[in-house]
Amino acid sequence: QVGCQMSGQAAEPAWAACWCWFVRRCAPLCTVLINRFDQLCQKTLLLVHFVFLFIDLIIHIC
Repeated sequence: QVGCQMSGQAAEPAWAACWCWFVRRCAPLCTVLINRFDQLCQKTLLLVHFVFLFIDLIIHIC
């Protein structure tokens, strides 16, 4: 949903909003950290996704 570009490459849609938020607040100081943040962000969003699936499952059972 959030369009954002860094180093000429478009962000992946799934986690674009997450790292775009980070870039807007830290740019241009954290270029080295961005790559690590990208990986952290992907893992975090994946974890959040599974948590929501789990909650959804519990709601359906109840």
